[in-house]
Amino acid sequence: MASGRRFQPAIDRPMTRNHLVLALSLAGLILLNALANVALIWLMEEHLVGNQWFNQLPIGILVSQVVLAGLWLGLGDGRWLARLVFAVALSMLAAKTIGWATALSGTARRQGTDDPWAMISFMLIAMTLTTSLFASLLRRLRSWRLTWEEVTSVPATRQFQIVDALLWMMPICGALAAIRFLTSLDNNFPQQLWDLALFTLRTTAILLVVLVAAFASRWHVKGAILLILAVLLIGAALSVPDIIRDFYRLGFGTQNAGPPGRFVQIAIYEVTEHEAFAVAVMLGGLTNFLVLRILGCKLIRPGTAQPIPPSPAVVR
Repeated sequence: MASGRRFQPAIDRPMTRNHLVLALSLAGLILLNALANVALIWLMEEHLVGNQWFNQLPIGILVSQVVLAGLWLGLGDGRWLARLVFAVALSMLAAKTIGWATALSGTARRQGTDDPWAMISFMLIAMTLTTSLFASLLRRLRSWRLTWEEVTSVPATRQFQIVDALLWMMPICGALAAIRFLTSLDNNFPQQLWDLALFTLRTTAILLVVLVAAFASRWHVKGAILLILAVLLIGAALSVPDIIRDFYRLGFGTQNAGPPGRFVQIAIYEVTEHEAFAVAVMLGGLTNFLVLRILGCKLIRPGTAQPIPPSPAVVR
């Protein structure tokens, strides 16, 4: 396999003080993400129930963390099986934060809200593994890497080997197993698979755009504007299936359709909700990517002559 990497994997090197500091920094980042999830979900349950814009903020930030774990699983350093275990654990942690926030919410307790931890965990695991497949294609076809190592410019390759197919079978089987488990819990879940697929697709698309922007060699106003426009465009485009479904349910084009103003309101509502989610994913992903960049992580792509120089505060 022509990977183009010219360094010894970090997993084979002895642990140093710098590695320990980096590990503790990443653990702190994970903890901050979990606390942010709990705080935002608790705030949504306690004080901002029904707020269309704010309700998308905790959902978007939580899902961005799950999809980021999938991207790291497909693009990151170290042994793949170790990354797989860690990515699944992060997905389960994200699901558990919903249960913790519900336990802290007096409103949720009075309503007798159950903790759907197991079901949400398997949904998030399926999203993580599906995202890792997209990332693996980028790694194999375009030689993308999220790495802390010094990497020279890598050429893109279009060659597949049997080992690639065997490796990709694991996340595929894992995602299918998670979906099968969810189907056993809820007979109506197969009807929601299309929605889950679109949910994963739009989050992955947004985070890929944010990933490239966050690790750009130079930041400027034009790039920031293009990032925002791209995210808003993705949000608007992926609201179309929901708009069509709502129109169909309300009899659009039939004699019983009702006034056109109602359909305009529905379209505005759907676009607004999707845009709020897209912005939340962008904020959550951009924050985490920038922290990773400060800690010395680099995005390597074909044509990158040298890795992006780290910040002075980078742990070396």
